[in-house]
Amino acid sequence: MAFSYSTYTTTRALNYSYIHILPRLPNTRYLLFLHGFPSTSYHWRHQIPFFKAKGYGIIAPDLLGFGETSRPTELEMYKGEDMARDIVEILTSEGIGTIVGVAHDWYVKSVEAKLGFSILGYFLLFDDDDAPTLLDEHSESVESLYFSTDEEITKKYKGALGGLRAWLTEGKTTELPAHLTSEDHKYYKSAFSKEKSGYGGAINWYRAGLRNINEEDERKITTDAYILTHPTLLITSTNVITAAMDIPEQMRPFVTDFIVEQVTGGHWLQLEKPDEVNEILDKFVTEVGN
Repeated sequence: MAFSYSTYTTTRALNYSYIHILPRLPNTRYLLFLHGFPSTSYHWRHQIPFFKAKGYGIIAPDLLGFGETSRPTELEMYKGEDMARDIVEILTSEGIGTIVGVAHDWYVKSVEAKLGFSILGYFLLFDDDDAPTLLDEHSESVESLYFSTDEEITKKYKGALGGLRAWLTEGKTTELPAHLTSEDHKYYKSAFSKEKSGYGGAINWYRAGLRNINEEDERKITTDAYILTHPTLLITSTNVITAAMDIPEQMRPFVTDFIVEQVTGGHWLQLEKPDEVNEILDKFVTEVGN
């Protein structure tokens, strides 16, 4: 399904591209969809039409460094607080005061200790000087690895130190899962093409973290601010990473109103099991989000 996009220029002079669908009725809740890596707003393609049909308003941006949004090269532009403020500016410009946030990706810090093996080896490659070029030149290998449902491949080539570099330099690929269509592949190829600046902006999120760009802002966060008091839903998968880490138990001390639902599948549940994910989200938004 093709979506129409709006654009907004922030006070930081950054151009954001985002899907904006008005609610069917005034005062109806908005859903804010935030994608992960390597992804764009497109990967909410099963959720957006579902919730549009339900009458909800929808905002789904291409985040900084991705898609049709600006892709600055300066790491300082990827500070978490500033990027969050960018999104708030977009919401404010559209007259949106309250949203239900839906996000995909990332992890907790104790992952390696919990699992007994690393799943974050690829982070370190992203900080290498040749990372953007290496990723751009082997985009098909990147796509097949990041969307792979083979857990052994994930551990060996995404998790292990040096694994991602070996995967790319050897030009390895693996079969894309059945839930990805030829259109999905075509879109991905375009979204991360060299003509659109490739992966350089996207990996700046990781580089900013590795180089402690957010350290000063994080020191200002109070202990109380780490506690989520809003109703919070976690949709967790059954893949080896999630199961071994027991993410729900790691989150519970920080969430006062917590709902956990498990869906059988891998990392990209919104693509792999869209009907189940949509049903769970719809129930949450209906019973709790409003």
